Amino acid sequence: MMIHQASIMSLLITVGVGVFPTKVGAARLPFGVAGVHVAPAVQRSERNGFQAVRASAETWAQVSERFGGVRADTKASRDVVMAFTVSTEVREVLVKGGQRVRKDDILLRARDADQVAIVEAQRISANNDNEIKAAALQLELNDLQYSRLKESGQGGVAELDEARIRAATAKVQLEQARVRADLEKKRLEQAEGQLERYRLKAPFDGVIEEVKVDVGQGVREAEPALRIVNTEQLWIEVYEETTKTIRSGLDKDKPAWVLVDLPERPRLVEGKVLYISPVADSVSQKRRVRVEIVNTESWPAGTPVKVVFEQPETAWDAYRAGHTAARVGSEQR
Repeated sequence: MMIHQASIMSLLITVGVGVFPTKVGAARLPFGVAGVHVAPAVQRSERNGFQAVRASAETWAQVSERFGGVRADTKASRDVVMAFTVSTEVREVLVKGGQRVRKDDILLRARDADQVAIVEAQRISANNDNEIKAAALQLELNDLQYSRLKESGQGGVAELDEARIRAATAKVQLEQARVRADLEKKRLEQAEGQLERYRLKAPFDGVIEEVKVDVGQGVREAEPALRIVNTEQLWIEVYEETTKTIRSGLDKDKPAWVLVDLPERPRLVEGKVLYISPVADSVSQKRRVRVEIVNTESWPAGTPVKVVFEQPETAWDAYRAGHTAARVGSEQR
């Protein structure tokens, strides 16, 4: 009986399905313990219907320690919390969390009926050119009267002066009518700008991370209404030693290598330096460096990473994108 139990326990340890963390020699079980990564080389065999796995496994802490560099977390390259700039009532919620949107898509609408009416009324006024037409006809009439009187030779000096002044006045009135028309167009732009305050539009292509309001809800000015992010590129804020940045000539567009903490195993990707602070912290003697990586696999922002600015040894190529390691089980950390 004891021998039978020992055999079962040995089998469970071999396939890595135990509940308790168990060591086999110096290697930890590849799954069932949070933060464990399987090395690229994995040998498989079949025994009693179970998949037996023998692998050298390392935690993220162990892998990242060997990699070196500076620890940081990724963040979305664009991340905005949007709010109405007026106190209002939410009339329409046109999106939901997780929805992809395009730039200028309308996301939320506030109660805007009165402002819509103001815009329409102002548009009518701005498009009305009757005043200009009337002023133009008056100018034409006054010019004609002055010309005829002058050509006839029958008018006295006073009559000619009066006709000439009427024509000049009509010309000024036409110019003034055109100025008023331009002002009406500007007032229309102003009214349309006011209407925009009652609508929240996507400032860029992205994903709605969270909607914080609902239809009928009253919101105060600048109260957070929704959050939109773009994670097609991930940013990493790294604080590197000042002396290292000077010696290596670190500058914008220089390459950076990023080891990303992922469930199956870490992934090594190449990024670039977007920005390096011209000011070093006088206490820590470090400079802020912003690194960007292209997020082709939709990794979430906030993932832990390690960053180096010197190309890693070729041994790390097994962790690069395109090199697939064997995945054991289907559990996620």
